[in-house]
Amino acid sequence: MKKIKVLMHTPSNFSTYFVVLIMFAVGGFFIWRNAYDDTWRWIGMALLAVLFILASWLFLKLFRIFDWLVFTENTVERHSLFGKKLTYQYSELYACVGLYTSVVESKKCLIFAPKRFNKIVTRIDTSKFGNVIPVNRLNFIYCPMKDKIIDLLRTRQALEWVDTSAM
Repeated sequence: MKKIKVLMHTPSNFSTYFVVLIMFAVGGFFIWRNAYDDTWRWIGMALLAVLFILASWLFLKLFRIFDWLVFTENTVERHSLFGKKLTYQYSELYACVGLYTSVVESKKCLIFAPKRFNKIVTRIDTSKFGNVIPVNRLNFIYCPMKDKIIDLLRTRQALEWVDTSAM
């Protein structure tokens, strides 16, 4: 069986990071061009650099915007740019069809909750600052719904599906 690789975040939410980068570039251009003198120019650029680092840290480390999942025959692997690879057996996961909400969109997604937490997450909400951080810290994994992933997961006997229609 070949591996199926999928980004955790949708492409529109993924692109918000680059929109923020463009906004910082435009802000830097106007600070550099319109500052009253060199002192204010360097203060503005230093402040912009600090804000850029903070925004990048939020997107990359806390929101994990560049993380991806790899579905194999027996496992789900979570890969990250800044962390170790986490591997889950299908028998360690609850799966459900939930809702993924961001500033730009609201879509159905697949959410996988580790059984060791005895908690099912039915909604990943990145539109509010604090909601996605605990989900990422507890290593809940999620991805957009795709037919080939659902077909693969439906054949996995060890994966326990949770009906979220009653929640």
